[in-house]
Amino acid sequence: MVDGEIVAYDESGRPSFGRLQKRMLLSRPRDIAAAMARVPVRAVFFDCLALEGRDLRGLPLLQRKVGRVLVNAFPTGVEVCDAMVHGGPFPATSDGRSSSVGTAAIERFLRPVCYQNLPDALLPAALQAGNPWAIPRRTGGIPLSQALQEAPHGR
Repeated sequence: MVDGEIVAYDESGRPSFGRLQKRMLLSRPRDIAAAMARVPVRAVFFDCLALEGRDLRGLPLLQRKVGRVLVNAFPTGVEVCDAMVHGGPFPATSDGRSSSVGTAAIERFLRPVCYQNLPDALLPAALQAGNPWAIPRRTGGIPLSQALQEAPHGR
């Protein structure tokens, strides 16, 4: 089971609630057919609530919504460069707006998550001060262990 919505786009490709309104409350088949031709819509799914009979709503929201979480890195498995653009078979491959790989993919798929001023107990385990997963961390671009050694005393 997925959660989503129907979206109509304006001429520049942005979602437009105003255009979507032009398809609402129609009842005559002729009016519905005309609106379908004038205002095409797409189904956009943004959350997976259940899969193969398993209720996923108990999982963290971020885990349900994304397939990969990137932290200061590019995805693996394919060369990531500015020239790498792929959106499907020709002619989609020549349309740079539909990149699913390459550096443009980060703008399309990345959903940054910021945890600000959360108590340690509310953070995901990997982000807690104890760092139970021993994830290398950086602050100001340098390894955290080095930054702590270089910090003035009292900080």
